[in-house]
Amino acid sequence: KAPAAKIVYMPVVGLSEDGDKNFAGYRIVFSSDWLASKRVGTNTANSSEIGALTGEEIKFLQGITSDEDDPSTDSGIFFLYEQEVDQNTKANKNTYYSFVQADISKNGYADYTVADGNQPTGKYRIVQEKGGYYVYSETYTYQEGGTYLKEENTTQIDMAQGLEGLDKQVVTWQQVLFNLREQNRLAKEKDVSVNGEK
Repeated sequence: KAPAAKIVYMPVVGLSEDGDKNFAGYRIVFSSDWLASKRVGTNTANSSEIGALTGEEIKFLQGITSDEDDPSTDSGIFFLYEQEVDQNTKANKNTYYSFVQADISKNGYADYTVADGNQPTGKYRIVQEKGGYYVYSETYTYQEGGTYLKEENTTQIDMAQGLEGLDKQVVTWQQVLFNLREQNRLAKEKDVSVNGEK
């Protein structure tokens, strides 16, 4: 059986003459056969129900209200909302090249490390799972006497800002590791000057 309707996602909605198109939405497009079965005075295929739609209403749902209409783009029922609240993965805000997503697509994960000579300052791995994006991190903080305190953490990443927000968070985390590397260097220099080389 043919489906009664199909749902079409639209990341951008607006008239061609509109300057700014700030809406996204969904369009429900009904099949011609299904609409015809709902015409006033007709029996549906599976019951003795009588259809309730007039010929004009059916034409309206098919997007045919004048000779200039294009049923391929004008038919159906539209649900519109502001693009900024669009949560679809194909949303306009997600049409962005993400270096993190590119690494995940290539390897199944994205690894980033900040080292200080032979000693890692920190590293983190980003993975995409069914429930969202997660970051596993390891950091190494210099301790008096020449050892490093290792800390590990796993956190779900806030994806409210889409892939662009993911990239910005990664850049922020890298800066945190660069700052930690400098903090470790200064702590080691102080330790060596006070206590000598270990």
